[in-house]
Amino acid sequence: GEPGQSHPSSVNNVRITADNKYIISCGPAPKNKGFVAVWNLADGKLVTKWELENGPAMSISINKEGTQMAVSCGPKNRLKPDSEIVILNLPK
Repeated sequence: GEPGQSHPSSVNNVRITADNKYIISCGPAPKNKGFVAVWNLADGKLVTKWELENGPAMSISINKEGTQMAVSCGPKNRLKPDSEIVILNLPK
């Protein structure tokens, strides 16, 4: 893809919103961070992205209304197994 139009590493999970407007993907980013991206399903273009400090992003769950998603992340420190859920707002 074009620069800035791809994941910095592997993709762990993909979801499509109920209205078929967006694809959301998640995975790891450099320095043990997480990466979440929202793509336009119609043309495949990147809509928005987040780099999370909570460790690699593992899975995504979207609420029924398509307004928010929960992303499971972690561990952010390889020596501690702590994991977290991050809530992100989907684009309107």
